[in-house]
Amino acid sequence: MRAENKIIRSLWIGRELSKIELLCICSFLKNGHEFHLYCYEDIYNIPEGVKIKDANEIFPANEIFLDSIGSLAGFSDMFRYKLIYEYGGWWTDMDIICLKPLDFSQDFVFATERFRYLNEQEYLTASCIFKSPPKSEFLSDLINYIEINKNTITPLPWSSFGPRLLHQILKNYDSKPYIQCPNIFCPINWDELHIFFESDFTIDETSCYTIHLWNEMWRKHKIDKNSTFNENSLIENYKRKFLNMV
Repeated sequence: MRAENKIIRSLWIGRELSKIELLCICSFLKNGHEFHLYCYEDIYNIPEGVKIKDANEIFPANEIFLDSIGSLAGFSDMFRYKLIYEYGGWWTDMDIICLKPLDFSQDFVFATERFRYLNEQEYLTASCIFKSPPKSEFLSDLINYIEINKNTITPLPWSSFGPRLLHQILKNYDSKPYIQCPNIFCPINWDELHIFFESDFTIDETSCYTIHLWNEMWRKHKIDKNSTFNENSLIENYKRKFLNMV
């Protein structure tokens, strides 16, 4: 695996990981990646092999902010852009399952998700997982925009600094060669949550590197991330595959 692809970085705010976050971490570890988890406090159930990092090195805890629904999404967006600006490499959200090593040769890699606009299906650049060299200009643009607007947009809508902002910023650059189709990282879309719980559904893993579990949709539909579902469901199959490491 290329050195710039080895380390996967992420953030967790809280003292406990659910089965979904554990599934995320273990899937990357099992595929040969190092996992660097940035935290503000001790987490009691971190899997063996994870490298714990002090999140205060990126932003001090007193800079954490919430959006209009009480979510940390906006802060998490700001954190990831600054983290990858400083170190480069891969960022992942904690609701991503890694299916095979992310050994891409490109310096930049961006995921996409599907969405409908005026009854037309389009692709939106996703911020859930991406790769960039350190000190990239587009990341500086994102950080500056958030620093200016995080206290002036009130109330701050959920996902103000997420995929749509990233999508807009990347339009200012020659980013098209680095933007992957949805099937590479997000083969199941946010509005297809039911697929994770259906019996005997399988993913074609030939070209697919990750699956996005869409944590916000679980929260919205009040689904317990520690629940056990149909034993033949996609989610339980991946738990059996990866969670034996815990």
